[in-house]
Amino acid sequence: MRKLAVLLCVLLSMTPLGAMAETGEEMAAAIAAVRERVDIPSECTAFSGHKNVYNDKTTWEFSWETEEKAETMKSVRVQIGENGIIGSVHSYENTEVQRKQGKLLPEISPAEAENAALLACEKINPSLYEAYREDAKVVLSGDCYHVSIPRKEGGIPVYNNGVSLRVSILTGKVESYVLTHTETALFSDLTGAMETENAEAAFLKNGYMKLWYRPFEDGMRLVYVPGQAEELIDAKTGAPFTPKMREEVFRNEAPKAEASLDAVAGGSISLTPQERKAVEEAAGLISYEEATEILKNVAAFGLPETTALESGSTYKTEKGRYILRVSLKLSDETEYRYTYGELDGNTGEILSFYSDRNVTKDAETTVTEETARKTYEAFMTSQLSEYKEKLGAPVITCGKQVASVMAQRKENDVPVYGNSVRLTVTPEGLIEQYTLSWDKTAEFESSVGLISEAEAYAALFEKGAPRLSWYAEAGASTLIYAAENREFAYISAKDGTYLTYGGKPFIEKKQT
Repeated sequence: MRKLAVLLCVLLSMTPLGAMAETGEEMAAAIAAVRERVDIPSECTAFSGHKNVYNDKTTWEFSWETEEKAETMKSVRVQIGENGIIGSVHSYENTEVQRKQGKLLPEISPAEAENAALLACEKINPSLYEAYREDAKVVLSGDCYHVSIPRKEGGIPVYNNGVSLRVSILTGKVESYVLTHTETALFSDLTGAMETENAEAAFLKNGYMKLWYRPFEDGMRLVYVPGQAEELIDAKTGAPFTPKMREEVFRNEAPKAEASLDAVAGGSISLTPQERKAVEEAAGLISYEEATEILKNVAAFGLPETTALESGSTYKTEKGRYILRVSLKLSDETEYRYTYGELDGNTGEILSFYSDRNVTKDAETTVTEETARKTYEAFMTSQLSEYKEKLGAPVITCGKQVASVMAQRKENDVPVYGNSVRLTVTPEGLIEQYTLSWDKTAEFESSVGLISEAEAYAALFEKGAPRLSWYAEAGASTLIYAAENREFAYISAKDGTYLTYGGKPFIEKKQT
């Protein structure tokens, strides 16, 4: 063991992680770097590790654990990049978890938790410590303190970089450390940034404060949503700032389609085949074969006549709605391609669809906006006529191989959260993926007597003025103002009160 430790230290000191050619040497150096900066209990003798490569960048994930029969179970999981930066550390001890059972009073103070977090930041990534040592925010939540520390460059916080830590309220031990750090960002000078007052006016001018219907226990209520969608402005021009994002891709997300439906439906309960048979007899549900034919008869789905049912299942939502889920097989093709659909069990209405058979073979082909719009409008006429008056103008994002189309539901000219029509279109004008999310039982609060957007902003800025920040991106950075909010969730559109995510009045917790 001593010889191995010496070898690891020599490898670490002599050769940068990214320069090592052999995987074994790279792994040895990464292990050495972790052991030097992270406390690994001596009892944790069971070790495993593997290498990940994404976008030509290598990361290592390591795990140290006690043996299976150990009375006290401990583990440490660490992720480290080829640059030597540790991205995350998670520690676990079963006796610690047992001590926290039930309602506990903290045995350490917020100040002690903050100090423990700072010491961890310094030890885990010492080369970054100067940027992660100020403005720590400590929040007591359950059996731990949550400590968040923003990255700072030139005294200015970096909006999208920071470290979050979880500290035990009993021992002050740091149980988790998660870093978000844009290593290649460059930071220019601060000249030319507008004053805070002008930033407030710019936010109002750009209309970032959005009015939404949001679902709560007592129905759909009108709220303003502040600082929830990266509402940023360029600090020098006052224009809206949009980060450089990857091209939006809506394809290959069939599981997400299921999730969005369940969110509107309120969860699902799987039925056994015997229960499913009884439901069909009692409620007159359509069969899986009928569901298959309905999907085949939609021209925009482009399913060949030889498409056949592969499997099916039935679910009943908590609101009493029966949903059929069918997987189809395309028997005229030599290779398997996943095709899936969801339908209302009683009416046969198509709720979601996905098929990867329509993907073009030409990776350079770009879907035009005209093609996407024509496909959407034709599908709207044939399948969604009852929703047409409630849908806003479609937002079309074109890209290679696929274009995404999204139309938001509106009631009283106000968008409804979680209610929309989404689809993706191939260059041939076929629909590759479709999702209808629509709560037909929702009751909507009256839109009469609302506070204005300006009044909502005034309420937001009472809690904190826009903050001058950097937005870090690869090879660049931009000075921005962020009208963000990290305390309450919404502002009531009726009276301007602050609300929680559950729609209850927000009560500010004072730090002790």
